[in-house]
Amino acid sequence: MQELKMGVASGEEETQAVMKVYSKEDYSVVNRFESHGGGWGYSAHSVEAIRFCADADTLLGGLGLFGGRGEYTAKIKLFELGPDGGDHETDGDLLAETDVLAYDCAAREKYAMMFDEPVLLQLGWWYVAWARVSGPSSDCGSHGQATITTDDGVVFQFKSSKKSNNGTDVNAGQIPQLLYRLPSNDGNASKGKQQTSEPELRGLKGFQYTATLLDLERLRFVGTCCLRLLRVYICEIFPIAAVVEESSKLAECVGKTRSLLKKILSEGMDNCLTKLDNDPEGYLSQPLTLLEAVLQECHNTFTACFHSFYPTPALQWACLCDLLNCLDQDIAEANFRTSSSRLLAAVMSALCHTSVKLTSILPIAYDGEVLLRSLVKQVSTENDSALAHRFPLLVAHMEKLSHTEENLMGMTSFREVLEKMLVIVVLPVRKSLRKEVELFSPHLVSNTCGLLASIVSELTASALGSEVDGLNSLHSVKASPNRFTKTSQGRSWNTGNGSPDAICMTVDKPGVVLVGVCVYGGGGIHEYELEVLADDAQTEHPGDSAHSHRWTSLELVKGTYSTDDSPSDIAEIRMDKAVPLKEGVKYAVRLRNYGSRTANGDGGMTTVQCSDSVSFTFSTCSLSSNGTNQTRGQIPQLLYYRSEYDGDLQSQLLSKANEEDKNCSRALSVVSAVVRAAKDLLHRAFAVDVDDIPELLSSSSLFSMLLPLILAYIGPVAASVPKAAVEVFGLVQELLPAVSALNQKYAPPTFNPNQSTDSTTGNQPEQGLSACTTSNHYSMIESEHPYKQAGVTQYRVSFPDCVRWTTIEFDQQCGTAQPEDVLRLLIPSRTLHLSSLGGKALVHDTINTWTDLKKFSGATGWPTTVLVLPGNEVLFSLETASDYVKDEKACFYGFKCVAVGYEFNPGPDEGIIQLEKELAFLGSVCAAALMKKDLALPIGNELEEDLEILEEASLQVCKSHCGILGKGLALSHSPTILEALEGNLPLHLQTNEHSFLEDFITCVQTSSGGRLARWLQPDSYADPQKTSLILNKDDIRCGWPTTVVVQTKDQYGDVVHVPHMKVEVKAVPVSQKKSMQPENVKRLQRLPGSSSPPSSGPDLTFGGLPMPKLEATYEPMIVKEARYIAITMMKAYENYSPSENMLIRANTDGTYSANWTPGAVGLYTIHVTIDGIEIDAGMEVEVKDPPKGMIPPGTQMVKPKAEPEPNKIHNDDGVWLRLNDDTVKKYVPSMNGYSEAWCLSFNQHLGRSLLVPADEVRGQSEESLKEVSSCPSHEAPIRAQSRAGQGGGPGLYKVVKTGPSGHNIRSCPNLRGIPIGMLVLGNKVKAVGEVVNSEGNWVQLDKNSVVEFCESDEGEAWSLARDRGGNQYLRHEDGEPHSTGQMFYAFFILSLTF
Repeated sequence: MQELKMGVASGEEETQAVMKVYSKEDYSVVNRFESHGGGWGYSAHSVEAIRFCADADTLLGGLGLFGGRGEYTAKIKLFELGPDGGDHETDGDLLAETDVLAYDCAAREKYAMMFDEPVLLQLGWWYVAWARVSGPSSDCGSHGQATITTDDGVVFQFKSSKKSNNGTDVNAGQIPQLLYRLPSNDGNASKGKQQTSEPELRGLKGFQYTATLLDLERLRFVGTCCLRLLRVYICEIFPIAAVVEESSKLAECVGKTRSLLKKILSEGMDNCLTKLDNDPEGYLSQPLTLLEAVLQECHNTFTACFHSFYPTPALQWACLCDLLNCLDQDIAEANFRTSSSRLLAAVMSALCHTSVKLTSILPIAYDGEVLLRSLVKQVSTENDSALAHRFPLLVAHMEKLSHTEENLMGMTSFREVLEKMLVIVVLPVRKSLRKEVELFSPHLVSNTCGLLASIVSELTASALGSEVDGLNSLHSVKASPNRFTKTSQGRSWNTGNGSPDAICMTVDKPGVVLVGVCVYGGGGIHEYELEVLADDAQTEHPGDSAHSHRWTSLELVKGTYSTDDSPSDIAEIRMDKAVPLKEGVKYAVRLRNYGSRTANGDGGMTTVQCSDSVSFTFSTCSLSSNGTNQTRGQIPQLLYYRSEYDGDLQSQLLSKANEEDKNCSRALSVVSAVVRAAKDLLHRAFAVDVDDIPELLSSSSLFSMLLPLILAYIGPVAASVPKAAVEVFGLVQELLPAVSALNQKYAPPTFNPNQSTDSTTGNQPEQGLSACTTSNHYSMIESEHPYKQAGVTQYRVSFPDCVRWTTIEFDQQCGTAQPEDVLRLLIPSRTLHLSSLGGKALVHDTINTWTDLKKFSGATGWPTTVLVLPGNEVLFSLETASDYVKDEKACFYGFKCVAVGYEFNPGPDEGIIQLEKELAFLGSVCAAALMKKDLALPIGNELEEDLEILEEASLQVCKSHCGILGKGLALSHSPTILEALEGNLPLHLQTNEHSFLEDFITCVQTSSGGRLARWLQPDSYADPQKTSLILNKDDIRCGWPTTVVVQTKDQYGDVVHVPHMKVEVKAVPVSQKKSMQPENVKRLQRLPGSSSPPSSGPDLTFGGLPMPKLEATYEPMIVKEARYIAITMMKAYENYSPSENMLIRANTDGTYSANWTPGAVGLYTIHVTIDGIEIDAGMEVEVKDPPKGMIPPGTQMVKPKAEPEPNKIHNDDGVWLRLNDDTVKKYVPSMNGYSEAWCLSFNQHLGRSLLVPADEVRGQSEESLKEVSSCPSHEAPIRAQSRAGQGGGPGLYKVVKTGPSGHNIRSCPNLRGIPIGMLVLGNKVKAVGEVVNSEGNWVQLDKNSVVEFCESDEGEAWSLARDRGGNQYLRHEDGEPHSTGQMFYAFFILSLTF
């Protein structure tokens, strides 16, 4: 093997590590025992360990182990303790280890178990040799030596280790030998881990800064190795599927690694290129290539560890949004290619991984702006990553790190993210059309196209119902009890290389759905084929017992499982689709297993009963030929669920269908956005007269990658969903004319797109020749006839690189005699490497693995049509078992086929031509889907509707009303396809028939339809217009309660009672013009200081009285030894009534009683509303003065008492609190002879507390202001008076509050508006307008303020004066605080409302 130099050269201390492959014979042996002991036993957790140290640098190749009494398995490790390990033993660092290996040796012999590579040991450092041995008792050593000098002069010292728990120490035990070698003949080796690891880490972190001093090739190698080690190690400690132990230290290290990789990928290449250009030595032949290789390795590491760096969907979404939010600034500065291009490209590449479910990361189902907290609640809690549950420490640390590094509050909606990704895809094409420099790297554009295509792919897969989850996620899956009473201790069951194990079963309950089975596992990886079959004789053909037609396959699934999937020697295999089981029908489960021996069950039971009373009955199956039966074998358990226990299956199917329909719409919206962007670019390109336009468009990722992929993904949806087919057909109609016009403009008229190219030159044949439909590349592949048994034969077909497609056509004679004899068809799985040196993308691929595409066996099932495979290589693997079929008529022919390779070398300008073909094909798919005879039009969301019943009902309606329906429907125009699919008929709304029907349904009295409806309904009904009022108009006094009786009548004038009828009665003061009669003028002006009423004006709110004064101080009123605790009893307000709506009491005789207590004299109109319909005629009544000297009935009075009165009193108004002397002195200027002062604490009418403790006064004040702002229209005076205090309206404003850097002036009254200026504390501006929206109060600045404080005087300028939280930034210079009278007036208005 060629020597590779691993190390870092630094001046005179240059070290080199030489890696060489050695055999066991190349090592010397240190025997630490002088003789043998009796025997040495082992347990499941026994560990053998010994410490040792050498006085010279050595290479340790392995350890010697005792055996001698059978077969053993062992695993060895080597730990490094450092120079102080002899005195203080620590846990140490793991340097090397092996897998669990089997070994055996003769008695009193040692077996040399080697490490994969020799380990460099440093002189004077202590190490621990560790071994775990399993098996029978073995030989052991005794009379051990603490110090040994070898023939090479190396002195080894041995000490006991605390890691040993099975008795091995210096004197006796295991590990008798150390296999070592001196590195003197291999060059200057590096000494130990400590000296090599630190320079490697320095090389990783500082390779951009030390490139001028170090050998660039070795630096690239060290950096690449370190990155690959990081990638492998992180994926091992935080895997995607398995569960391992975590620690906070590991989480911190992973966080540091993420920060380092983000820094490397964000810095780009500018800094490094500057230093390389200034290098005086001039050894820069390959710096760009080497640096690009290291950056590509950083990209691969970041992508592979993305699930650990961002373990939750919320963090992944936040990372994507944070990088995309920098897009606008980077585009403006034209530096996005070098700042964040690589990092964003790595994030998008990681999101394109197949293990990432994009619908759980991207808030596709949410409209509008989605903040982080709502995203975490709505998305992460439902579709959270499994890492969040298995690694909480990692998640907590990464969330904390993201809060410090990224702007998590800048999250946007999915639509905004989609628009920004389209900018990345579209902007380079626009720049190229204008011959400008591109901003984005090819990596970023290509990965963005890949992410958009992945989104469409996942949505279309969900829309078609082809996701693996299916309905299984809706149910709790149960496992049946093990049908075997015991399991074999050893793994002795031979899988037979695919020989079938099968068992029959029946179920005794309905609603059972099979979702998988359990199988026994063993060592290594097993490849399986699981099939569920139904007894055809019982389901479809009773009495037919022919074996060849007995079983019908229901579901087939293929895959692999390993030891990790079967911790208890039992692995679960899930099927792609659930299989419902019918009660009493026999089913078979057949398993074909390929792999090593497995465990098996014995003592089988015929019937097993589950916890939910479901019983499975098992019986021997004729399909089983590997030994599995009712008594012993494979398939111990079944995985199932019952739909009747987990909810109605129909409702779940309905929910799944609704979700599929939504995902279809979402996929179409994404495709529509891409198509619109492509259409705009095509129109721009058509307007540019440049010869290389087709080549330019064909080379872009939008037209060569994104559009073909999304068109291919949306095609199956259009073929299966008629509504989607119509929309996709419309998209094709939009895009195809633009593509066709561009091709006609630039393509030559004689161009034949079906014409092949020359394989040697890549050029097309001469014009005028007929199109070539044959190929020059073909191969005949066939096996021996008959084929050999018990062997594996492979045939590989490899065509030249110009071949892009390969077709395979099998001969009709193909066949094998046994099911185990299989022909496997494999194609290569290639890894694409993209590099961009000098601005041009370089693509090369390498074969990673071979993907198993098809398997063929038996005499049937071989392809009868041609198989079309991508690529230029195919591998045929014929794997046969030993001959156990002794039938001479069996087919031992093998296989024979013809492989033909087809070239496809499109020119640089043929991408648009291929796009036109794909659009035409997609359009034909849509047209064919819409022209199908069995086209399934949508019938609504009710899946259980019976179409036959609907058809019969429709026919019956047509027969009964043929006269009306024969005249046709009143349509404004013929319905389009979309209107027909959606069920929206374009009815003509202006026809007489439609107006007549509307009047008929709503019973309009003055119309013919309403009169017909009245005539057709002779039954009695309550007519609001016939309702009458019973009221004594002459006995209505101010402050006295009176009763208003509402009497409901039918259309014939008879009293009628309707249960649950809603009746409302209210008294409204008449207008000033009506109430200003001569006899009432004096009465309406009795208040002192009231002005004469105007001759005309709006309706008065206070019963024709002027607005009450606010200066009056509240005080209880004492009238004839009775104290009235009510505002309306005060002298200033005794003529104002707070009551308008009345309390209604329903009687059972068709009457309703309403209680009303007028609070002021004057004219009122009694309004009655019945079920929302107000009667036409309202009754006008006059409220007169009450008799003098009489107390209004029902008023609460409190007799004066000599003893001290309580501090709190309850009455109809609420709870009143008595004020103490200090408060009275402070707030009451004059008591007017009264000895007490009371204040309303809780308003019974409002249901609110008006006085609260001092610590809550701030919150209660804000609530009171909100209540005042929501008062009815007749409270407008208080709003007008308090408006000035809030600082509203035009005028001069002063800045009273700003942020850390000032207060922004924006181009529009919106927080998303562009900042165009800045205000600081104390500035004064003049406002000419005001806007109130959901964000607060905005004021528009005048031109002088715009010139003084803005960058430009063009356009409008707005600034936020007051936000919704109450924070005031600009205060009106004329504004004054609210006065006590204004606050009291607000309270008084609230009281009047109730």
